[in-house]
Amino acid sequence: MALVLVLLPRVLAPPQPIGTSSVFKNSRSAHRAIVPFAVVPLLLTAVTGNLYGLLEVREIEADWLIALHIVKFGPLDLEPFYSVILGVCVLVLAGSGLSLWFKNRRRAT
Repeated sequence: MALVLVLLPRVLAPPQPIGTSSVFKNSRSAHRAIVPFAVVPLLLTAVTGNLYGLLEVREIEADWLIALHIVKFGPLDLEPFYSVILGVCVLVLAGSGLSLWFKNRRRAT
């Protein structure tokens, strides 16, 4: 949602000649803009999953942690879509990171 609010003024701006403006100036700025939004669900899943595993070994009930792990926040239930969201996040981060890596390799040679 926040990404939409950031990009909306640029989308609604009057058209400019091709090649003079873009939403992201280069792939590095695109990567920097995407990472904060993509890392949050990945870290949430990793931290809550590991913490639940540690608590389960000590036989401590933590149903609230599983609800957080699968993104069930009361009436907001993202469980059916969460694995797709995580997959897209991984692909976007890997793709933008690899593009930066290949660009740096080409410049170095």
